[in-house]
Formats: sequence, C-alpha cells, structure tokens
Amino acid sequence: MKLSRDALFLIVLFGLLVAVMSIFTSRTPKIDSDISTTYSVGPRGVKAFYTLLGERLGYNVQRFYTPYNEMPADAKVLVVIQPLSATPIAPAEQSALQRWISGGGVAIFITDSPQRRVPAIFARSRSLGRGAIYVFDSRKVITNEGMKDYRNAMRIISLISSHASPNSSTKQGGLILFDEYHHGLGRSKTAMLLIHVPFQIKLGVVVIAFALISFGYSKARRFGAVRSLPESQNLRPEFEFVESVARLYQRAGRPELAASILTTSMRQRLCRKLGLPADAPQATIIQLVESHYTPQIASDIARLLDYEHAGRKISVSTLLSVAQQIRALEDSLYG
Repeated sequence: MKLSRDALFLIVLFGLLVAVMSIFTSRTPKIDSDISTTYSVGPRGVKAFYTLLGERLGYNVQRFYTPYNEMPADAKVLVVIQPLSATPIAPAEQSALQRWISGGGVAIFITDSPQRRVPAIFARSRSLGRGAIYVFDSRKVITNEGMKDYRNAMRIISLISSHASPNSSTKQGGLILFDEYHHGLGRSKTAMLLIHVPFQIKLGVVVIAFALISFGYSKARRFGAVRSLPESQNLRPEFEFVESVARLYQRAGRPELAASILTTSMRQRLCRKLGLPADAPQATIIQLVESHYTPQIASDIARLLDYEHAGRKISVSTLLSVAQQIRALEDSLYG
C-alpha cells in the first residue's frame, strides 16, 4: 500500500519526537546531580537555599554569569559552590577577585575539595584587606539534600547576614551573587538550563511543538478522506405523522381537519411542481395534470382534493387511507 505524503510527514515527525525524547531520558543522573547550580532540584543542587535566601528571607540575590573581572559595583557577597574543573577560575579572574575582596567584598567558597577546586590564594578562611574569604569543605551545608535539616544552613545564613541585610535591593553594597559562570552557564547558559528543567516540562514542550508543527503543516485541514455531508434537502414527508395526527384529531372528534391539512399540503406541492400559484382553482390544476401526466392521475388528484374541505365528515380509517393514497401519488409524481 502506497503511503500518502501526509502520512510520511507524520511518520518522520513522530520519529523525531521519539529521538528527542530519548536524548532527554538517556542522560546520566549522577553527572547532572553533581552540579551544584541554583537551578537544580536534585540532591546536590542548591535551588532550595537560593529560594530561601531570596524569596523567604528577603535578601537581594542574583545569579552571576560572567568572569570575576566583571563584578558589579554594588556586589557585597559572592557565593561560589563547587566550581567545575572544566571552567576553572582563571589567573586574570583571581587577580580581579583579590582586588574586589580587598576593597570590602566577601567571598564564600563551598566545596567538597577546596585544595583541588579553589585556587590556593582563596583555599582558606582569612581576612583580606577590608574584605574576607570564607571556605567550607562540604556542600552538605547548602545542598537540597542537606537542607532537609535546616540547621545545616544556619551557619551560612548567619555569615551572610553579618555582611548583608534583607530587603537591601536599594542599598549600596547589598547584592549577593551566586556564581553560575563556573558551572558552565556563562557560554552555554541555555543548554545547561535544559539539563535542570524537570522531565515533565520537557515532555510537555516537545508534545506541544509536535502538535503545532502538525497543525501548521496541515493548515487546519483534516487528514484522511473527506466524507460527504448529509443532504440538506432531505425533508421528512407529512405522511409519517399522519397516524399521530389522526389520533389527536380523533380525540377532538375532528379527523376531517387532518385530511384537510394533508390535501392542502398536497395542493401546494403540486402547484409548485406545475408552476401555478398556491390558490389556483382546482379545475386549472386538474387540466394541467391531464396534459402533463395521465387521466388516471388527474382523476385521483381530483378525488383527493375533495377532502380539502373540512366540512366533510370522515373516519380515522378513511384518513389513513387518504394519507396512503397521497403518499403513493407523490411517489409517482416526484420520485
């Protein structure tokens, strides 16, 4: 069976969807969770502490995506959590950071291996000029996993509060920076952010993109063969309701009214068929029927039109007989 172009497009698009989802789901959790970024909700991430400090306690916190030689003038505290070996603190940054601390800045390094992750000049806690360096040799005090016990973070919060005040967004020197540049977010911020976006959000975005592409390609048309719409001229004939109408008029004692309604409807359809006005005389109708059809049909129509006058008393059985005759006559005239 030959596939249509639309079917081939959908198959290819579905294949791409599966490929993209396999990329998202095949990543190694251990590698991702080891990056202590403020975006990560994994055990080694620090989103909980970052949210607590900024949204709950009211400190002016921001993420820092540039080298240390581009430090903002209003920065007061720099928090560096487990910098990656792939993005080490360069010598030029070390000099810039040393000058910033000597001028009154505070740098807090939190890492499991200070001697390997942090340059020697910043590897121990000490005062430097008008500023200070603080070094913690365990990330547990600030990670999401460690935050299960709030006491782990109390020492860091107390240290930060001694150098910056809550609600200090408008005060000079109240800014607290969290280093994301040395987590690899400086040059590939978008790619790194995607790593820490929850899987459910990624799946939802891909499915929505798949639906939008399909909708745009189809231009809102339906796929598959178009089915015929029902005929709009299929009108239900009056004789289907004759028996119920007959019962109604029988209870009222006037079945001749139902016969009058049926024959009047027959006259109106016949006049439209013959091109006559609805109030054309009976003789004119019969004459045209004889010229277009047979004398027998003309005779049957003349007999049925006599029931148009409601003054003629009839029974229910006669009414049903009249309805059957009108049906048979209209079948022969109109098909």
